[in-house]
Amino acid sequence: MAVSGLATAILAVIAIPVFYGVVKLAGLIIRARRFYKILAPVPSEPMHWFWGHLHLFPGMNEAGLAYYRKHGAKYPRIEKGFLTPLIPIVGLKCPSAFRAILQEPKPSFLAYEWLKEWLGDGLLISKGKKWARNRKLLTPAFHFDILRPYIQVYNEGADKLLHKMSQYAETGEHLELFSNISLATLDILLCCAFSYENDIQEIGQLDDLWQRSSKAKGYNMKCPRVKLFSVLVSPSQKCLYFRESHPYVHAVSEMQDAMMHRVLTPWLHLEWIWRLSPTGRKFKKNCKYVHSVSEEIIRKRRETLKQEEGSNKNRARYLDFLDILLTARDSDGQGLTDEEIRDEADTFLFEGHDTTASSISWNLYSLAEHPEVQQRAQAEIDALLDGREDQNVTWDDIHNLPYLTMCIKEGMRLHAPVPFVQRELSKDMEIDGVKLPRGLLLDLHLYTLHHNPTIWDNDMEYRPERFSPENIEKMDPFAYLPFSAGPRNCIGQNFAMHEQKVVIARILHRFILSTDPTHTPRKKISLVMKAEDGIYIKLTPR
Repeated sequence: MAVSGLATAILAVIAIPVFYGVVKLAGLIIRARRFYKILAPVPSEPMHWFWGHLHLFPGMNEAGLAYYRKHGAKYPRIEKGFLTPLIPIVGLKCPSAFRAILQEPKPSFLAYEWLKEWLGDGLLISKGKKWARNRKLLTPAFHFDILRPYIQVYNEGADKLLHKMSQYAETGEHLELFSNISLATLDILLCCAFSYENDIQEIGQLDDLWQRSSKAKGYNMKCPRVKLFSVLVSPSQKCLYFRESHPYVHAVSEMQDAMMHRVLTPWLHLEWIWRLSPTGRKFKKNCKYVHSVSEEIIRKRRETLKQEEGSNKNRARYLDFLDILLTARDSDGQGLTDEEIRDEADTFLFEGHDTTASSISWNLYSLAEHPEVQQRAQAEIDALLDGREDQNVTWDDIHNLPYLTMCIKEGMRLHAPVPFVQRELSKDMEIDGVKLPRGLLLDLHLYTLHHNPTIWDNDMEYRPERFSPENIEKMDPFAYLPFSAGPRNCIGQNFAMHEQKVVIARILHRFILSTDPTHTPRKKISLVMKAEDGIYIKLTPR
């Protein structure tokens, strides 16, 4: 009887996931057949019977970007694809299609359910009344009166970065941009949004990084081979080997890569397979770590607020994002729950440092590639900063850097720090003359939009003049969307633009940038545009 009971239990354990899988598969087949008929008018390449269109995509790399550009030229408005024959997706590539989605009064919601384990139900993922309520509560955190004091923090973060850059300039060694800029933007974000100072850029110094990263990866630091590697390998090579030079930055990078791997691996779309996979388990481990970071920041802030209330003293520091998270109240007097506060903190920690780091890094590389553009931007910056007792960029200065602003905008167009946004239709819609059904997954191809040959002539050329005032007047407002648009646009876009202007201006005022002739960066498509093997430049003091 015991054996019989055990056999029954084993069969039940096997049967439940099998039954779930069969039901899930049947639902996908029915849905795909319906969508296939509805989407018949949408152009596409011939579909493989098993892979759909997935086999045509060469990968999340430069070849993948070339594929996007090729298909953007062939299908410049709208294109359908299937991730296997069961998972339909429609790519939007033209301003009219973006306008239809982003201006819809009842907006589609972002299709990032897989990110919930990481970002919870924050602004990026939440929808409906919850999203509307929380967006309204958080909008005051990005008012100009709140942003103005942050200028000093941007400058202080830039000072630390410039000190590190000076060391590379003295030795003549090429600097890897993304790792160092990521540390700087994380440092700035933690100070501005959370009043959290923890010497992030100093913690990220390479010798310390080598020790911590090696231990984290399980290397025996007493092993002669590891010791020899530590002595012989140059700082820049160590930085390449451990590009994400802080545990938080490293975890965020790994989670982004895990999500892209899941997107392109159809069997990992099933939750139970994902959770059992090595990538899924590592994702869960990283989630636990990043949550511990945000929870520690929130805990310390609660303690600070209690101390300030008890002392009856006027607070010296500025009001920040976390202050508003902790004190905001809606019309019913209800604030955010502890879980909502952590979700929004996690969302802003990710979106506020990684996307900006990508934009600054690629912008600096483009300026290094084009010395004539760099010199013109430097002349504009010099006219503001030369002769001052300090070299800080002020609040007024950021509004008086028109050419640098043009350079930054062109860099974001060319490199697309956020290459795409996914949305799921909340209702049936007609887009570009085609009826699209509720529940359909949409790829808003920002990279392809920004390289659409019907909008941008010689789209691979870096030309800041595209964003001169006279050209902007003639531009369709939905032709250039680095921060998206409509009610679900990036809430922190002014924060990001101000930070970029300060950091890039400070760097250009101090150094001449040039490329490494032995290394051409290769893009890596993730939730944020990165480089497969680093972005290297040479720094020459001015």
